[in-house]
Amino acid sequence: MATLTQKLIDIITARVGKFNTDVLAGWEAGMNGKQRIGGKLYERHPPEHLQGQRYADWLTGKEAAQRHKASSHRSTHFAGKGPDGDMLVVRKGWVARGKVITQMEKAGARGDVFVYYFENGNIVRTVQCGI
Repeated sequence: MATLTQKLIDIITARVGKFNTDVLAGWEAGMNGKQRIGGKLYERHPPEHLQGQRYADWLTGKEAAQRHKASSHRSTHFAGKGPDGDMLVVRKGWVARGKVITQMEKAGARGDVFVYYFENGNIVRTVQCGI
């Protein structure tokens, strides 16, 4: 569950046209994607107690979040020093660090590795790892 900030409220309001708790719950379900049950992926459905306008608000929030997630461009950049100089590894989406750091280590990277998480061309998070 994401922290509710004014920026998130503004994004949801811009994408959906209104903001309430049902829209927010649908937005969170849409941003989480499909649900894994028993090794298979299933579409998320609204809670059974939602009816009428509340049901419609939840679905609207979920669909808006899915469109927002599909339109955002995310990438992860790993920058470090290798035996031949600077080493840069770019992965599509936000990926876990461990596997890529291990691959870089096997390729000869040493010292600090900086991990930059990009969203729509802006750095949203930076992490420093050591090999």
